[in-house]
Amino acid sequence: GILVPLLLTIFKFPHLFSKFVWVGLYFFYLTFVYEITALYLGWWYFPEGSEFIGWVNLMGLKFPLEEFGFWLVLCAMATVAWYEYWDDDSK
Repeated sequence: GILVPLLLTIFKFPHLFSKFVWVGLYFFYLTFVYEITALYLGWWYFPEGSEFIGWVNLMGLKFPLEEFGFWLVLCAMATVAWYEYWDDDSK
């Protein structure tokens, strides 16, 4: 899971919220540029169909809404949440 560890860590250690936001913003930029570049160069594509929740259309490129939400927005923050829980000193 992505969302559950992130929410539990934020509720247990609310002072870490700003750390999650900064890490999330940094990696959002990197993964967004990577996603747009990969779609533009044809490294991958997402076929039309009903298996996606919705679509994000940017600059003539189209990718699933769940790709945006989970991979671009939440993945880095959830990774930091797991790290804080299992290995770090929660500071």
